[in-house]
Amino acid sequence: MKKKILNILLIAGALMLCSCDTQNDKKSVSANNTVSSDKTTIKESVRETTTVKETTTKEETTPPSGKVSLAFTGDIYFSDNLYGYYEAEGLKGFLSDKIIDNMKNADLFIPDHEFVASDRGEMAEYQIYTFRAPSIREKLWKEMGADVVTLANNHTLDYGVTALQDTFSLLNDLGIDYVGAGNTLSEALKPCIKEVNGKKIAIFGSTRFVPQGFWYVTESNPGLLTTYESTPYYGYI
Repeated sequence: MKKKILNILLIAGALMLCSCDTQNDKKSVSANNTVSSDKTTIKESVRETTTVKETTTKEETTPPSGKVSLAFTGDIYFSDNLYGYYEAEGLKGFLSDKIIDNMKNADLFIPDHEFVASDRGEMAEYQIYTFRAPSIREKLWKEMGADVVTLANNHTLDYGVTALQDTFSLLNDLGIDYVGAGNTLSEALKPCIKEVNGKKIAIFGSTRFVPQGFWYVTESNPGLLTTYESTPYYGYI
């Protein structure tokens, strides 16, 4: 690329940059349900490249101020326990009012999708822990206000390529963009572009760890984008 993509938000790995302590929530479900309550102000302009995909953004309700608030989370997994709390009390069953407000009112809310959403697939025997949630639970992202999720982590292929592709389809149906994974390398390398308050924000996802080499995305193999130095596209990052 012609310029360093310092102007592009590199959301590396599982976006562990901005997780918050959820022990103040009504119920702490697991370490996989950590949400950020901090907003980050971004003041940099972002240039669109010819290889990025354009997406729609949240409707502006105020005149452009040049400021953009971002909310990030670490690992989130819609486990059986969490979904039980949700069915009983909605989002307030496992999140505090403050966290819900932060997620929904940020210009962009970008969580880590630390599981595969599917009703299919075979469990990876080599994984100590595997995370899969029924497809019906994917709707929670929409209710939480997610704009973009990263799939670049060590669990989104816990149930194979078919389940990962189911996750792609479910997110597409919900109108939620994803980064860090794709059906091809070209797809996974494309940042997601969001325009907010007159700023173009590029969101990019990659992971520093995958449990097996075949998790790497290639032009012929669906998978995850990694940042291992040995991969040929490390220089892109």
